Amino acid sequence: MPLLFAFCAGVLDAPTIATFAAFGSFAMLLLVDFQGPRVQRLRAQAQLALASLVLVALGTVAGQALWSAIVATAVVAFVVLFSGVVSSVLAGAGTSLLLAFILSVATPTPLSALPDRLAGIAIAGVAAVLAVWWLWPSPWKDPLAAPAARVCRTAAAQLRSEAADPIEVGAARSGRTAVMIDELRRTFTATPYRPTSLSTGLSLIVVRIEDIALGCAVSLVVGLLFWPRGATTALGKALAEAYVDSAQYLVNAVGYAVACCGPGPAAPQDGRRAAAAAPRLDDTFRTYLTERGAKPVPLSDMTSLVTGVVAIRLAADAVLELWERYADGRPPTDERAAAQAALMTAADRLRGWYTTLATSLDGIGPVPEPLDADHATKNRLVEVVRRDLNDRHGNATPTAIRILWTHSHLEALRRLQPDLATAAGRTTSNGSPVAAGELSSPAG
Repeated sequence: MPLLFAFCAGVLDAPTIATFAAFGSFAMLLLVDFQGPRVQRLRAQAQLALASLVLVALGTVAGQALWSAIVATAVVAFVVLFSGVVSSVLAGAGTSLLLAFILSVATPTPLSALPDRLAGIAIAGVAAVLAVWWLWPSPWKDPLAAPAARVCRTAAAQLRSEAADPIEVGAARSGRTAVMIDELRRTFTATPYRPTSLSTGLSLIVVRIEDIALGCAVSLVVGLLFWPRGATTALGKALAEAYVDSAQYLVNAVGYAVACCGPGPAAPQDGRRAAAAAPRLDDTFRTYLTERGAKPVPLSDMTSLVTGVVAIRLAADAVLELWERYADGRPPTDERAAAQAALMTAADRLRGWYTTLATSLDGIGPVPEPLDADHATKNRLVEVVRRDLNDRHGNATPTAIRILWTHSHLEALRRLQPDLATAAGRTTSNGSPVAAGELSSPAG
């Protein structure tokens, strides 16, 4: 930036070009940090330079009168800030684009000075592209890939340990998994413009102009009606709705698994409703991320709550996939009925807890305390497998394995509760916990 200013002011003797070249290089090099391979970064940098030229021209024209400057600033600011909902690249370039426009509209000048302004931005754009090409050629690396792989390997080792090793060994591996998850969460939080998508539907917006227009119109109406209270309140309501739908989907998936112990069950359809809540939560979370101003809630806590919804839905999907197209047709016994009842009791406990968590996120009640481990239910399931669900050779039947895996999925959701309760306590104004014994499981 100093070199460009000195060259344009001293050699070219063009103060306007020097000013816009200096500010343009500052905006394009210091206020943005595009990620990805070198070609992708160069393409993004060139597109930023072209967009800055357009905004400088628009700001210069709008700055000719006070009323046009006010209207244009409101429109441009809305479009630039809202574009961050569509793409994290646009979100990262928002400050740079706004600086180019504000610098032009806030310094009224005759239109005859427009070529000098555009020349300064063009020089800055060329310098930025060259700087990215030569000075920052380091290859792009995904900062989340390695921590995520370590979490998967550690979790797999924990699952094997819980099935074959003593309780003490399983507890040690569980602690190791928790450490790896915390490391992944810290890396995720520290990653600029991290991935936030909960669905793939938003990718269609890029290629379908009509979807963009419709989404902008709907978002504008919703913003006018609800956003005066801020994105945090809207995100809390979206989280509450997603938790309720996902918890109900989980209970029905376990009910389907229980029914699969006999012939002829029908797969539940609640997955569609739970999946429909994901895009709404996705949109609200993106808006929360791009909302300007100080955020009273740590981003790591909000991220934990959002990923908690995904964990419930994925656990329900896993239970369905585990039992789909399977029924052993054996007549029910008292022991098998006990195992079925134990699974449903565990699922209902989880639904009660996550429903209470949802009401606290909506600002209605306190945050619930995490549920204690139900060792009696786990031991009862193991005994049922040993006595009733073995073949003539003494080996566990497929039904027995599925029952134990289903309970393992439910236990994984219970172990998420301490982190979610901590995050919710810092998120809501009703942070005082409610005892687990006070939770009431909803009927259905």
